[in-house]
Amino acid sequence: MARKVAPELRFELDDESTSPAMISASVGINRVSQLASVAESRDVTIFDSEDERLLRAGVVMAHRVVAGQGEWYLSAPSWQPRLPAERVEPVGPEGSLPEEFVRMIAPIIRRASLGPVAALEYDRREYVLRADGDVALAHIRDEKVLLRRDGSADRRHREVTLRPTSEMTSRQRESVLDAMGQIGATRVEQFPTVQQRLGAPATGLTDFPVPQPLRSNATMQELVSAVFAADLRGITVLLLDAGRARRPHVAALNAQLQSVQRDLRGLAHALAPAWREKVEHLLKDVPLDNLVDATQVALDVADALVTEVRAPKLGDIGDAEAAPLLLQRAQQAAVIMAERCGALTVGSADEAWEAALGAGEMLAVSASVAEPVLGKPLRRIARRLQAVTEHLRSCTANRDETAIDLDGLGVEEAFSLGRQMERLRASAAAERARFVELWPDRLDELRRLLTKAKRST
Repeated sequence: MARKVAPELRFELDDESTSPAMISASVGINRVSQLASVAESRDVTIFDSEDERLLRAGVVMAHRVVAGQGEWYLSAPSWQPRLPAERVEPVGPEGSLPEEFVRMIAPIIRRASLGPVAALEYDRREYVLRADGDVALAHIRDEKVLLRRDGSADRRHREVTLRPTSEMTSRQRESVLDAMGQIGATRVEQFPTVQQRLGAPATGLTDFPVPQPLRSNATMQELVSAVFAADLRGITVLLLDAGRARRPHVAALNAQLQSVQRDLRGLAHALAPAWREKVEHLLKDVPLDNLVDATQVALDVADALVTEVRAPKLGDIGDAEAAPLLLQRAQQAAVIMAERCGALTVGSADEAWEAALGAGEMLAVSASVAEPVLGKPLRRIARRLQAVTEHLRSCTANRDETAIDLDGLGVEEAFSLGRQMERLRASAAAERARFVELWPDRLDELRRLLTKAKRST
């Protein structure tokens, strides 16, 4: 039976440390041979925005010179499969960043400019630890790194990785550990990441936190952060798909932007007015007709959401428990909707039906934003409200007919259009009659569901 291979050993040590005395006849380690063919020096320049948003998001973009050859490097393992774990492209004749890389990282970097933020010089050597008969016991990688950053002193570190083969015994492994300890090496489970080596701002919080489930007693600040974090990630995922030539239909991006609109409405009472109005202005033309325009709006909206995800500006209610506040808002919206819908008749003016629809949509968004903290009761209400608001829309189907321009139409075209408008009016009248008939039962059901939601808070 083959001997089990021991796990890798990793060590950090001072750049000027002497070589460890690993040769030990007593345990059968006879020599250390250098693999000259894999000796390597690399110069790496890391590119990012001034606030290092790529690094903070787990993305490393760099220009590397290896064996005299330049190449561009992109690494984003936490964003797979939408961004590559590692990808290398040769430097083109102009030396500029590959256009495909620019497209791929656009949703992360957004509109910020890229520039060099740090330089690293790597000097790597590899060795083999051998026993009698030239048997390989372990492979050793010894890497020295010099880190330069503008405005800070040069920093050096050294990393040694030892990968045992199945031939290495436990005694030999202990001998290696002792030899590394003798030169002051520190054994580590993992080496620090590039971000950790660079320090602030690369170690700052990501712009794209993964939305986490909320506690039932979550605060308004926690809820707002979670809601907009989900919106931000939804936008970013769609834009990343576009960047890797898996172009989403414009309808998908419009739907995500409309989700942001709904959340803005549902949380309007809590948000800073200036910030909310800014984002509403960005979204004023949604839905958009083409993907290019929708992408530009999505990038601007994502940039605005980043600030709110990090630190929502909510004033005095930021630390208040979200569930009772949002339930109170939903109840207020329900009262308005009940009053408007209860007053409707088949002969009510279009404006009255449109006002009822507006109240229904307001209650729907109030229920939607409260769902993360109120859960199942609000999901039921949301489903019922969707049916009610869709029915109300069918009751207002002819509200745009006055905008139709009849100039220039022939007799047959005008007659056909007139018949079409008459059918719309007749259909809307039938739907209005059905809505008036169904409303009392729907109101009773919504009241029961709101009462259950109140009991659960």
